[in-house]
Amino acid sequence: MNTFHSIGLVRGTRVNDKPIRFPGTRRSTKSGGSFDKFLKEACAQKAIKLSNHAEERMRQRQMILGQDDIAKISDAITKVVEKGGSKAAIMYRDMVFVTDVNDRAIITAIGKNEMKEHVFTGIDSAVVL
Repeated sequence: MNTFHSIGLVRGTRVNDKPIRFPGTRRSTKSGGSFDKFLKEACAQKAIKLSNHAEERMRQRQMILGQDDIAKISDAITKVVEKGGSKAAIMYRDMVFVTDVNDRAIITAIGKNEMKEHVFTGIDSAVVL
């Protein structure tokens, strides 16, 4: 069972006076470093790249992904590749990830508050998970 913390809680190095620890990561002295490292390692295990823009948007919008979530998004990217798509909007829970499936990269991330009346352009595929 994985334990995940919201980005808002990860900004410092302690939550309720307890050190923040993520599986497979070391303590970081940089603010938010532990979560960033965890997210990058989880994406690397499933061969998904995360653009700097997407990473920043996820942090700003407090969007949290665990290893299971990343695995589902990775599987969705694989399905789009198999169908011949190149750019996809992957709708997962209350989030949308615009991806470049050829590079297996998340380009940007949109949270539920930003989705209302949002128009997605430049995509050729959509996946609803």
